[in-house]
Amino acid sequence: MSKTAVFYGAGQNAADNYAKWVSNGISPVCFIDSDIKKQNTKFLSSGLDILPIEAAIDVYSDFDVYITPTRDKWDSIVTELLKHGIDLKSIKLFEPLEYRLGCYNMGKCYISHDSIGVCCSPEYMKKLELEASQDQRINFERYNKQSSEVISKWRNNEPSVCDGCPNLEYGFWELNPVIEILNISSKQGGDFCNTKCMYCVQFPKPGQRDYENRRREVVSLLKTAHEVYPEHEFRVVVSGGDIAVAPYRDELFNLLEDYGWVADIYSNSVVFCEGVADKLADGHSTYITTLDSTNKKKFAEIKGVNCLPKVLENIKRYSNAAVDKRQIKIKLIVLDGVYGTFDEMSGVVDFAESIGSELMLSCNVERISERMSTNMAALANQWVEYALSKGIPVNIMYDHFNNNDIMVLKERFEGSGEFATSSNQRFA
Repeated sequence: MSKTAVFYGAGQNAADNYAKWVSNGISPVCFIDSDIKKQNTKFLSSGLDILPIEAAIDVYSDFDVYITPTRDKWDSIVTELLKHGIDLKSIKLFEPLEYRLGCYNMGKCYISHDSIGVCCSPEYMKKLELEASQDQRINFERYNKQSSEVISKWRNNEPSVCDGCPNLEYGFWELNPVIEILNISSKQGGDFCNTKCMYCVQFPKPGQRDYENRRREVVSLLKTAHEVYPEHEFRVVVSGGDIAVAPYRDELFNLLEDYGWVADIYSNSVVFCEGVADKLADGHSTYITTLDSTNKKKFAEIKGVNCLPKVLENIKRYSNAAVDKRQIKIKLIVLDGVYGTFDEMSGVVDFAESIGSELMLSCNVERISERMSTNMAALANQWVEYALSKGIPVNIMYDHFNNNDIMVLKERFEGSGEFATSSNQRFA
């Protein structure tokens, strides 16, 4: 069934693809172009008018507008169309994409913790959590339904529970996103860990019953995902406790190997795990470790264990196992009232530089309702600036900070750091 529309852009890309677009059932009634020399002429031999945007809108105000140039021009074209009163829903692309409000995780990142997670932002995730079933197929159905409902609201400019989230932004998003990331996130009381970090709840280790339930959930999630989406190459985020000491560690890594899936592995680096090192050898998996401080006394205070030399040595071993040093991400968590001087934080940057890794800056999510103190904000800014001065990429996890602090951080560092969230660590 053929669909008529206005085409924006009468350039080379339109000339190269015009026949294909028409054969796929999208026929233009005219072209719009901002080039004065092209206006009021004809598009090739088609006989179609090339008009200024005002003239085209005057005649074809009810038509969809398809953007024909290459992607590097899309943002400026959308801005112009919106400025001229074109409805957002009327702006179309020839690819399965649309311009709307969106979030990378919605519909693409499935979070498995105490319930089904649709969102990664600590301040918003509770609003979007779904009750989990023992049947993972049902969980996938619930996740997709919830995601679709939220995306529909964004598409129609309707209010949603996500309003105000720092992860939301207007841009080009998939029409029908599918799950790409399986996030085995922290589950309170059901994950093994061997440190007593002041910002975490994964200690003491879970009881046998809790552990068995967690193991079944993890294994069932991976196996069912492979059955339901046999063609997908998932990225699996392993962030529950520390996989290096989890009794189901080898079973998980064997499944990843069998399926050919890559992983983002979070660990405290207290124990060196050959399975993690083997995964880094694929060149695409990543290793994320929270270092906190290279000051022995401060490290022990924060982690609850005194083993800094061993941790530093294990991180170096993982770095040596990686194909690219950028697969290693060292994270520092802003801890208000804990760090008193910059020296207690700066060594993390120096260590990252010495092994060629990237850096991440997070915040204690338990305090997301509170703003950083003036002193802590100054130290955090100094830390980022110090890293950037050394040419080290800094991944600022904006969604882990208080919204007011986010605004300050973005104003200062957007464009110099990299945006990421706890569940979408990707290596490229």
